[in-house]
Amino acid sequence: MALMGFSRQGDTEVGREVLDALAPKIWECEEEFSAQTVGMALRGLQRQRRAQEVLRALAPKIMQCTDRFSPDMITAVLHRLKQQPETEEVRLVLAALAPKFQRTRGVFTAYNVSAALCGLRRQTDASVAVQQILWALAAKLEACTEAFSARHVATGMRGLWGKSTMPATQAVLQLLVHKLDGCSDEFSAEDIAAALNSLGQMSNNAAAEEFLGALAPRIRRCTAVFSASHVGMALSGLKGMSNTEGVVGVLAALAPKIAQCSRPFSPRELCRSLEGLHAPFLGHVMQTPLSEDSDAVQEVLRALAVKIAECDRAFSAQDVAMALYALRSHAGTQAVQEVLRALLPKIRGCEEVFLAQSVGMALMGFSRQGDTEVGREVLDAL
Repeated sequence: MALMGFSRQGDTEVGREVLDALAPKIWECEEEFSAQTVGMALRGLQRQRRAQEVLRALAPKIMQCTDRFSPDMITAVLHRLKQQPETEEVRLVLAALAPKFQRTRGVFTAYNVSAALCGLRRQTDASVAVQQILWALAAKLEACTEAFSARHVATGMRGLWGKSTMPATQAVLQLLVHKLDGCSDEFSAEDIAAALNSLGQMSNNAAAEEFLGALAPRIRRCTAVFSASHVGMALSGLKGMSNTEGVVGVLAALAPKIAQCSRPFSPRELCRSLEGLHAPFLGHVMQTPLSEDSDAVQEVLRALAVKIAECDRAFSAQDVAMALYALRSHAGTQAVQEVLRALLPKIRGCEEVFLAQSVGMALMGFSRQGDTEVGREVLDAL
């Protein structure tokens, strides 16, 4: 009950002091916690980013709980951890929750699985506890016979954000591909952006490639207007991926969505979008990039060049540096030259003094550029 009182409280200094004072009281409590009590406690902490001592005290109480959690209860408990940063204390709580999935009574619905996955959003899959929960959720996902909606798929994908190619993560992603295949409703721009953004830490692999291949036609069929934020989220999820059929298909579907954006992009949104087209490990180990020979990449670059030209906000020195740096994996194609041409007045209009790091980043963007007229103009402006 005491922790439940924090359910609508922000993360304040006095709130943290009260929570720190409650931690030893939790340790001293000899009564067994029920599943409902665990749920109430974590609900109270869902807005608290620095409740480490309380979480550390709660972990053994959760482990000792002999109640069987219902699907709704275990989902709620895990979902309430979605804003918690990855700390040792959160890992202890997850380790205590993992075996509870094995004893959960009842069938998991599409909502249960997707919301539970979303609770892992800020946790990497490097810890044993997260892997155990992912394996448990993979089993629930496979057993779930309910059709997934677009929102269920997108919510579940949010839980894979920041994850790598660990087997548990790939198992969940592969099962989400099957759910995506059976999804009949239209994806919103937000759902598409969230789903793609969640792939951001994954390299190309069979499961990611299948997911991209299944999502591309749904992007084409989407009738919603994308915002600049949606475009940035979607493209940043492709960063580091190679030039595969799935990636190219998604880029080809996204290009007209970028062109249709009605609201101007901010400089930072443009930089984020351009960075999403960066190839893996360029400058260290040359690999096949999001190839400049791909028509889809060229179309996206052309669409972004128009948005750069339309941007009515001044570029800071850092914005200029980030935009040029994002071009470091592209040769001087016609589309890249269009981007440079659009950036030129932004560079000339920048009144800030460049720091050394910004200079280095900006010039690094020319590492694969040939000697072009617009390139020389940009260098002269720098």
